[in-house]
Amino acid sequence: MLVAVTGLAQFASPTDYTFSSNLLNRNGTLDIAWTIFTPYLLVLAIHLAACTIGIIVGDSNEVQEKPKRKSRYLIDRKLPDWMARGALLYGLGATLTSVAIQTLFLSRLLASLSASINVSPWKLSLLVLPHALLELTGLFLPLALFLIQAQRQDLRSLRAYTIQVAVIAIPMVFAAALIEAFLTPQLIYLVTGH
Repeated sequence: MLVAVTGLAQFASPTDYTFSSNLLNRNGTLDIAWTIFTPYLLVLAIHLAACTIGIIVGDSNEVQEKPKRKSRYLIDRKLPDWMARGALLYGLGATLTSVAIQTLFLSRLLASLSASINVSPWKLSLLVLPHALLELTGLFLPLALFLIQAQRQDLRSLRAYTIQVAVIAIPMVFAAALIEAFLTPQLIYLVTGH
């Protein structure tokens, strides 16, 4: 994804997204880190929703011989195959849409920042790599889990794995936000003087 972002940034027209970016603000604070982190939380929640879809499909495919309790809200029968496939396709579609939107947005931001400080997108991409790797890994970890378990046709185990992935991904994304707020601007300044 980072290669795609940088490649697209070569052709993207710079905009004034630089004003909404904190990459050039060398006075990092926890407020800035929190401002960076909160949109990441929304993206992470959307990605965890794909796992929730998998949990629902996985639970419904395990037919219980004798339900432990009756509920008018829970269906005690197998989900139709077409519905399960549709839910999985929705999860895959959400994954691809998220990757596409993130790639397009980040490439325009990278093009704008590159133009504003007169540095090539490839060089700037290398400078943001310390936080970008951590950020993208944390954000896309739930989607990777969902796709791997769907491929294995083992959606039942998503319940336990989703909680574990959330516990891992949230600190990763917060650490990426801290790096982006405090270290990345300093690194950009050291290399480019801006």
